[in-house]
Amino acid sequence: MELSLVKQNDNSLRIAYDSDFDKIQKMKAGEIYKCQVTKDRSGPFHRKFFALIRMVFDNQELFDHQEDLRREVIIAAGFFTTYNGLDGGLVKQAMSIKYDAMDGFDFQELYERTKDIICIHFRFTNESIEDNIHQYY
Repeated sequence: MELSLVKQNDNSLRIAYDSDFDKIQKMKAGEIYKCQVTKDRSGPFHRKFFALIRMVFDNQELFDHQEDLRREVIIAAGFFTTYNGLDGGLVKQAMSIKYDAMDGFDFQELYERTKDIICIHFRFTNESIEDNIHQYY
């Protein structure tokens, strides 16, 4: 069973949508339930990530394709898997950032690490990123 919950100021959790009411009614008071907590992804935040990539791409000369920049930054941020290549060496592959592949907690971490990588390799500052990113989305 999947429920959408909202954390309240008193640290309690409440159902987020009326559609979950019937599901919660099936649960017995006093019983202990385990749940896996994930954070829903935000569409506007997803667009902000791609605006960040576009902003850097438009202000650099190293990459010919925006997608190559995106993959390299994701890998540099530590979000990658590895596999053995044909030559026997390890190949790094950027993790998927699709909504069903990465929850909101991980995506927030990716965004913050991406900003750090951009500041190191492309001479941006956090301030210049925040001051200019709105122009790209």
